[in-house]
Amino acid sequence: MILAFFEAGVASLSMDQTVVEQRRGDWMLLGGLTLITFVLHVAFYKGYGFFRDELYFIACSRHLAWGYVDQPPGVAVAAWASRHLLGDTLFAIRFAPMLFAAAQVLFTGLTARAMGGCRYAVLLACICVVAAPQYFGSYLNTDVFM
Repeated sequence: MILAFFEAGVASLSMDQTVVEQRRGDWMLLGGLTLITFVLHVAFYKGYGFFRDELYFIACSRHLAWGYVDQPPGVAVAAWASRHLLGDTLFAIRFAPMLFAAAQVLFTGLTARAMGGCRYAVLLACICVVAAPQYFGSYLNTDVFM
């Protein structure tokens, strides 16, 4: 009787450890994909100078308002925060979109996992987001906050 109880406890312990290792692997996959996304954006942000929309957002950040005709106020606030925290450099203006792009990959993977997807589904969903051209632009635009 005691031996059967002990064997059941060992079996449940090993099963729990397997679940923990699987979750750790999922988090490592998501963390790796998120980091790769951020590193890709950092590596390629200098491909061209300021985009015309970025210059417009910098101008709007100098005159903050509750709303604009063509964009939500969060874009100008993000540009203002980037300018005041990191300066007026190209990297400073593109840093927040780089973080949001990496977070988008992370949340896509978490969503795929929450919907019951296996590790392959999480990987495929994240790769699709990383490879999507409309999300790969690392310049500050109105899509960053949607």
